Amino acid sequence: MVDVAPGWVRANFFFTPLTKGDPRRADLAKFARREKWTIAINPESPRVAEYETQNHERIEQIKKDFLGGEKSERVKALAKDDCR
Repeated sequence: MVDVAPGWVRANFFFTPLTKGDPRRADLAKFARREKWTIAINPESPRVAEYETQNHERIEQIKKDFLGGEKSERVKALAKDDCR
C-alpha cells in the first residue's frame, strides 16, 4: 500500500506492507480492480543497465541507509504467512 503524508516542501510517500492483521487488507481486492497495473521498467533494457552503472555509488548508499543504516527503522517486512 502506498501511503501519502504531507511534508515540508513535498509530499512524503511510504510503502506500507499490509500484514494479515492490517484492517485495510480486506479492501485489497477492491484496490486491485480499481487500479491500472503497468510495468514501467524492463530490467533487461540497456537504459536500465546504463542508469545503474552511472548511479551505482548512490544506489549502494541508499541501500546501506535503509538496510542497517540510519533509515533502517523505515523498513517494514512482510512475514511468510502474510501472503494472500
